[in-house]
Amino acid sequence: MFKEDAEHKVKIPKDAKAHLMAKFQKLYAESHKDQEESKSGKIYEMVQAIEEECFSDLQPEDIPDDCVSDLGENIGDNQTLEETAGKVQHDSITSAAAEMSKHAEESNELFMKEFIKLYAQNPNAAKALYYM
Repeated sequence: MFKEDAEHKVKIPKDAKAHLMAKFQKLYAESHKDQEESKSGKIYEMVQAIEEECFSDLQPEDIPDDCVSDLGENIGDNQTLEETAGKVQHDSITSAAAEMSKHAEESNELFMKEFIKLYAQNPNAAKALYYM
């Protein structure tokens, strides 16, 4: 908390705070419930459309041999296809997480540099930018 904020701090009565918190939690739960229902419905509709459009008449014998992956042929004696797919998925998740973490660190560093410069010039403007 900044020193300037402590000077203008307003106390909210416990009853009012509890009432507001209950109201906000109810609104938050309702809005997220609607969002989840609409997301799951949209995703289901998209999957159904893709299945109907792309996979409805697909037969294994219709696929040319040059379009089939050789992944299953290169598996060692001790590995199964599921283990290989799991390793590939784990590697892709790990690299994506590392990339996201790096991006977040760069964004945070940039924000802090800008915030420090602005705070040195005008503390109230910097706090307004930070809290908005």
